[in-house]
Amino acid sequence: MKKPILKAKGISKTFSGETILKGINLEVRRGETVAIMGPSGVGKTTLLHILGTLEKPESGSLEISGKNGLSGGVSQIRNEHIGFIFQNFNLLEESTSIENVLMPARIGRKPLDSAHALELLKLVNLENKAKSIVKHLSGGEKQRVAIARALCNNPDLILADEPSGNLDDTNSAAIHQLLIHTAKELGKSLVVVTHNRELAAECDQTYLIHDGNLTSPHHSD
Repeated sequence: MKKPILKAKGISKTFSGETILKGINLEVRRGETVAIMGPSGVGKTTLLHILGTLEKPESGSLEISGKNGLSGGVSQIRNEHIGFIFQNFNLLEESTSIENVLMPARIGRKPLDSAHALELLKLVNLENKAKSIVKHLSGGEKQRVAIARALCNNPDLILADEPSGNLDDTNSAAIHQLLIHTAKELGKSLVVVTHNRELAAECDQTYLIHDGNLTSPHHSD
């Protein structure tokens, strides 16, 4: 059995006196795709931010690729082992597609490998837009750039927050297929927060957040 890339135990989080995450446990193995569902406001994005070392829980433990995700060199763990895909893209609108893809390498002070960035854009069928200014791209194209950017530093884990939330149905279906296919093809672990049942159905496991708890996983066929 493949070892876990992500191990979260007893993750709790409180906002304004209300505990929204109550001792969440989650393991994600290498190459596994996981969907987390639930209504708005139940803590899905907060959990994803904690799993991605962007927020700290009140209690619990977190391991990313065998390293402590709650203390020590957290920013380095984030840069080297995690790729993020956000609902609102979080791209540099005045920069080109390829400059955006290279941003994680720039942040990590790594060599800027334009050929690698171009390969990633090719992977998401966007190599012809490599030098296009992002603000001129469509929503679907922006999300493709965001997927390529998430892969820049060859992370073990991809975290996606409502990756098709700002897209129409046609673009949503294309992004879902691309995201799952890319994760599987490259052997990446994927955790995606989504309201979209079609996307969740394509993942290996689906969890539901309800009343601060994560339900038992549903195994896909």
